[in-house]
Amino acid sequence: MFKTTSSNCNALQQPGAFLGIEPPLNPVVRDAIEVSRRLAERYLWIDALCIPQDNEIQKAKLITGMDSIYAQAFLTIVALSADSAESPLPGVRQDTRLANIASVQLSITRTDERLPNKFLAVRPSLYDVLRKGSYNSRGWTFQESCLSRRCLIFTDHGTFFHCDSGLESDSGMSATSDAWPERNILSSVFETRENSLDVCYQYNLYTRLVFDFSKRKLTYSEDSLKAISGIFAVLSSRFGWRFVAGMPSHLMGHALLWRSASPNQLRNPNFPSWSWAGWSGRSHWNFQSLMDPLWTESEIRNAPLVPLQSEIEILQELNTEALSSLDTHDRIRISVLHVNVDSVRMGTFQITPGKPTRGLPDHIPIAPYEEIWTTDGLRCGILYDFQGDKRGVHKFIALSRSKWTKERVVFRGRVYGEHFTSWFGHVCDDKKLAFSEYCLVNVMLVVTKETETERVGIGLIHNDVWQMVAKVRENMELR
Repeated sequence: MFKTTSSNCNALQQPGAFLGIEPPLNPVVRDAIEVSRRLAERYLWIDALCIPQDNEIQKAKLITGMDSIYAQAFLTIVALSADSAESPLPGVRQDTRLANIASVQLSITRTDERLPNKFLAVRPSLYDVLRKGSYNSRGWTFQESCLSRRCLIFTDHGTFFHCDSGLESDSGMSATSDAWPERNILSSVFETRENSLDVCYQYNLYTRLVFDFSKRKLTYSEDSLKAISGIFAVLSSRFGWRFVAGMPSHLMGHALLWRSASPNQLRNPNFPSWSWAGWSGRSHWNFQSLMDPLWTESEIRNAPLVPLQSEIEILQELNTEALSSLDTHDRIRISVLHVNVDSVRMGTFQITPGKPTRGLPDHIPIAPYEEIWTTDGLRCGILYDFQGDKRGVHKFIALSRSKWTKERVVFRGRVYGEHFTSWFGHVCDDKKLAFSEYCLVNVMLVVTKETETERVGIGLIHNDVWQMVAKVRENMELR
């Protein structure tokens, strides 16, 4: 695939520069140029041609500004059926579109007579194409879906146009815009005044965006935050948010409570372990809502909230010359979270595999979990994301205590294995441990190997048990 580099950048700015280049432009690029010409649009943005691919600093700067590019573009050309840059835009050139060969069997019944079955040839819907294709599984297409004002969508069987007013197809048949839900995620942000959405809505929007994005696949794991940086730029400009390794710095106490929804989570060493970006697979926050406030250290003893430094303070540990040589994403990769917390050795408790789950009513897949028991046989907590590697020194650290209501915790019944139980009973033994609004401590399981400490799990332990075990107050640097 032909790309712009620092060596050919100047030459490509000359008239006719793309005529006769080697290797030639890919079919999808040539077709996009033809579409732009037919629409009488003078300018066309193509990442591989508009961004020098060997200049990491300039590439990082331009990728972070993709929100502006999508917002100011007349429309976005979406190659929905393309498997690679070698695929054409179906319908732009002759014989590049498939026949409408999908069929539906119709059974027609009168009041007293059953007629023979009939078959009707139909065009696959946009929903079907999205569900069966690879577009919605690719990481880089997520912000394209969310940020584009208008989309001209090319599929093997037809073309669609989507904007704020709705969805239309070239067949003349109306289509429902619900077929592409990602297009509507940020609509409330763009349609309202800045800062008019409350912080709970903002946070829930952020968690939904990460939940939908983190399930997608990237060829290069180091692109995890680059591929969503345009969306974070929108949240920063609209809400005044600042992100550290993909986490909102002013809501870090809540953001640290993410957990995996994937059964086989793998470490992504390009980013800190305490961020969802530091792990592969889908991440979510379904057991913690911003509506459930955290107790901070000033409000109650022994229930500390993580004291955070800003990324500037974290990076000041480097000398000025080293700091100036790093691009944005290099700075994120070296971010260190400084915390002063109560810690308990994992060996203080017994960790056993949890019971198999049969699914949840909110349709969020559940990764395997562990049960936390005291040494005298009391089930007192739950641990998520721990992969069972016992190497190194493992400790539970207390992050905060959340406020829970009986309606959300005690009366929120779910099916676990063969038993119907309350959510509180799923976390601990509700026959021996009492419920109260702040009875659960949010804990993070960390491991220290040599000199580095990383997150390896997240969970909850009943406060009555946490107060009884021996704790050590210490400073930690989480990487």
